[in-house]
Amino acid sequence: MEPRFSVIIPSYNRAVTLGRAIESVLQQSCPAFEIIVVDDGSTDQTRQVVEKYPTVSYCYQLNQGVSAARNRGAEMATGDWLIFLDSDDELLPHALEEFAEAIINSAEYQLFLSGFQLMKGNNGNSVDFPASPKAYSPALSGTFTVAKRTFLSIGGYDSSLGYAENMELFLRLSQASESPKILESMSLGYYESDGGGSKNLLKMDEAIRRILLIHEKKMAPKDLWNLNQTLGVIQLRRGKFAVARQSLGKAIRFRPSVLSTYVRFLIACFPFLSRKIYKSDSFIL
Repeated sequence: MEPRFSVIIPSYNRAVTLGRAIESVLQQSCPAFEIIVVDDGSTDQTRQVVEKYPTVSYCYQLNQGVSAARNRGAEMATGDWLIFLDSDDELLPHALEEFAEAIINSAEYQLFLSGFQLMKGNNGNSVDFPASPKAYSPALSGTFTVAKRTFLSIGGYDSSLGYAENMELFLRLSQASESPKILESMSLGYYESDGGGSKNLLKMDEAIRRILLIHEKKMAPKDLWNLNQTLGVIQLRRGKFAVARQSLGKAIRFRPSVLSTYVRFLIACFPFLSRKIYKSDSFIL
């Protein structure tokens, strides 16, 4: 049976970019089964934007955060596969077709992960980040599809998280013996955004510490390395150099063969150098 994709787009005051996200789904080479926009308490023209697309389902809720909005969309979905797309990003034209082909050819999997293109501003330039089975590949919304029944069976997203929520979701999927099938294709156009969750360093710090508190004893060394290294970079950007060295030191212990972690630790030893290199809170992998 052909997979039926429910594409869920949470949106909070993103009327300016929401239309682009919806259009990217409507223009897929393989049509979505349904598109659901969950308006997470917007005060802008979000509802009016959605009304321009009669085939798109609209749901309004009081502001509860992106994870709760995605969970609401999943509960509404009538398709058997879920794709979560942020309202300031877009699916690449053949994303659903490539996911569908993978699902048909690898029916034993309930989770599929592809790569993404980082869109540099609005000038059309992009950088490819293909998913890899040998290296850490970030699970961004729009880069993966998960069977609805599997998503619901683990309780969906942790609604308390506003950052790294996809990472935490993948950790629980892994604990439930659901590993992703890594695809060579790229499904997402990811736009750098001044207002995105990845720009809020304190929120990132709090989310990662919560994930470590809950899951640390069950996590694989590569995941512990990734979280501690990310935490170290966040602290460098916050100017917390001693704390950054502690996090990066932990990361080194979990994966002592990764040279980049040593380099970051060395940078953390020289505050003047750290301030120069990490003066902006740009995209973090």
